[in-house]
Formats: sequence, C-alpha cells, structure tokens
Amino acid sequence: APHRAHHTYRRHDLLLLDNLAVSHRAASGAHDASAAAGLRVLHRTTLRGRHSLDPPPESGLAPFAYIWGGCPAGLGARGGVWQASDHWGVGFRWNGTAPMRN
Repeated sequence: APHRAHHTYRRHDLLLLDNLAVSHRAASGAHDASAAAGLRVLHRTTLRGRHSLDPPPESGLAPFAYIWGGCPAGLGARGGVWQASDHWGVGFRWNGTAPMRN
C-alpha cells in the first residue's frame, strides 16, 4: 500500500501522528492487561499551524472521513469492519469483535 507505515516501539520512543486521519491497527495483544502488554501512555496535543494539513489532491486521500454513514472506501470485504459511529468515535475497526477500551 502506498500510504503505510510500521513502527516497532522501543523504550523512550516518541511517535507523532494525526490520529483522526489515520486508520491504524494495534498488534495482537496490545489491549491485554498492562502487566502482559506493557504500559502505554497517550498524551493528546493539539497544534495550530500556519499551513493547511489537508493532503494534496494528487495523493487521492480525503481530507476527512465521514464517520456517520457507510464505509467510504469499501474496506469491509478486505478485513476491516465499518460501523456507523456517533460523535464519540471513528467508525472503522480492524476487528469487529474486539472490545473498544478507550
């Protein structure tokens, strides 16, 4: 896939991403108890920049995902599950049976 990144975490790593614009999946076991999976700390930071961060038109990426309707990319047949959402969460999930623990 042309828009894919993978990172293997090591101690003291810092990874910055636009969580609302990224369809991501955690490794198996990432939602296990912290004693088994290790402690993960998430801090939310909101920045205001001088330039638009919308993807350029030639990227083919939408500037946002409409999460209140059907799957915008037809990904359900390729391993993901689209669940119409509300204002509290994004509708795409890699595994429709995994409990959400936010």
